[in-house]
Amino acid sequence: MGRVPRVLFVLAGLCPLWAADPLNLYFIDTEGGHATLVVAPSGASLLIDTGHEGYGGRDATRIRTAARDAGVKKIDYLLVTRFESDHIGGLKNLLEVLPVGVFLDDGAGTGGYPEAYQAEFAKGKHQVMGPGFQIPIKGLNVTMICGAVLIEFSKFRFASTPWRFSSSGQGLCPQTVLGKIDVFLTSLRGPEPQQARVVIVNNGPRKGGDAGGWKDVMASPGIEDLWQLHFAMANGSEANAPDALIANLQEAGDGSHLKVSVATDGSFTILNTRNKYSRKYGPAAR
Repeated sequence: MGRVPRVLFVLAGLCPLWAADPLNLYFIDTEGGHATLVVAPSGASLLIDTGHEGYGGRDATRIRTAARDAGVKKIDYLLVTRFESDHIGGLKNLLEVLPVGVFLDDGAGTGGYPEAYQAEFAKGKHQVMGPGFQIPIKGLNVTMICGAVLIEFSKFRFASTPWRFSSSGQGLCPQTVLGKIDVFLTSLRGPEPQQARVVIVNNGPRKGGDAGGWKDVMASPGIEDLWQLHFAMANGSEANAPDALIANLQEAGDGSHLKVSVATDGSFTILNTRNKYSRKYGPAAR
């Protein structure tokens, strides 16, 4: 074999490796809120919420740590789900460490946009989303469905319902709309889906993670595991996940996060960065 064909052969052999890059989701410990970093196989990034303001820029630092792990130097899309301090308060700190390309939300509502948020999106690109809106991330289907963020990659389906009107019970997606979900993100403060294989609880030590919601999820048909960002201090061991599945066990956690890596066949692995414990789940039968 000549020199040029041999080089081409080697390059051709590498192509399947490039095509097999996973979808990565980082569930970040902002001690409440829903801060989640989504990184497509193409490298495009979506951040859902920014965490709290203050705390010495704690939440922005934790988001940046996850971004560095993912090789992300810019947030292509920032999706703001609520104009409350634990969801949008960390924006100023975030912009000090990571630039944002497009700001996304579902409108100002009757209260109008917070001044600080409006001032920031006025400098860049801003998009108001309606039902059925799709975020154009190559290789993924990212759709807003009646209060839920639905992300589909191969056979894998992720959903979260963190919208501000969800807490009032309006706009929550019934099972028939979302269907079967592989990974569902929740704070355990409201109605939960009954068709999720794995539930991740983005809670703080004393915020979210309610015992009643925990018990409802664990009793739901088809549930395989529940993972938590924090041990819920008020619940006791009877309404918390096993320690191996909790990213932060102490009230003053060190900001460990959970990482989900999804392969092209729809199988996925969850890693607890605190103890390096991981668990693999096969592709769902559809």
